Amino acid sequence: MTGGDNEAAKKQRQNVRVRHAGEMAELAKILSTPDGRRWIYGILERAHQFETTFTGNSAGTFKEGKRALGLSVLADVMEAAPQTYITMIEENKAYAR
Repeated sequence: MTGGDNEAAKKQRQNVRVRHAGEMAELAKILSTPDGRRWIYGILERAHQFETTFTGNSAGTFKEGKRALGLSVLADVMEAAPQTYITMIEENKAYAR
């Protein structure tokens, strides 16, 4: 690896960190409002975060794929603004199926 390659890799890692920090700040801003929390809750609900995905057939595999994406969104929520998670659940519990 040449020095130039090493510098390019460092720059790329820095760009990834900056982009991720920006995404987390944007998500925290979304989660700071009731409408934003309701929207994120809806995504988590459609991703089967609050129910089992086991069906015993191929539909379960499809649901589990959606759930994996939901877990990624949930991980982002917990990184960006973990204090809003409980607020979001409380605000939306009346709408939970």
